[in-house]
Amino acid sequence: MGVEDGGREAATTIENVAIIFGVTGLVGKELARRLISTQKWKVYGVARRNPDEIFSSIKSCTNDFNFISCDLLDPVETQQKIALLEDVTHVFWVTWASKYVFDMRKCCEQNKSMMSNALNAILPTAKSLKHVSLQTGMKHYVSLQGPFDENKVRFYDEDCPRVSSSINFYYVLEDLLQRDYQVRWLGLCTGLVC
Repeated sequence: MGVEDGGREAATTIENVAIIFGVTGLVGKELARRLISTQKWKVYGVARRNPDEIFSSIKSCTNDFNFISCDLLDPVETQQKIALLEDVTHVFWVTWASKYVFDMRKCCEQNKSMMSNALNAILPTAKSLKHVSLQTGMKHYVSLQGPFDENKVRFYDEDCPRVSSSINFYYVLEDLLQRDYQVRWLGLCTGLVC
């Protein structure tokens, strides 16, 4: 990759290195594609599932994308595969374990374990880490247990209190980032992703 400079080709320096946990999902794929298209990012994509043809087309266009198959529920495997990535500057968390219903304690425990395993592996080695982005979804701010008022419009922003139901895996992940790891992070609360 180079930039023409008065007849010479100067090397493009990549200063941003992303690790996308959940890269085979809808948001993860698009995020990887957009970061790579800027030619300013190197991207590691992590997921349990093998990548599909979308990643083959990305890989054929650039050397700045690397897929890592990893079960984040396995702390040993996560440590072995993720701790090697010393150049990561940005973490994008766009995954969740969906084995249990989202408002069950087991769902909270499983998702907390995944994030803990990943952060325990990456944080000690990624000395240039600048930021962690946690994408949440509608389950973050809407209780599916009710009560609902169809006639009332609800708006959500960062100043809104948490939904009163006490079990929500996104709250567990936020607390983990804020209390246990104390990293710079941002929660992205999406509504509907198509």
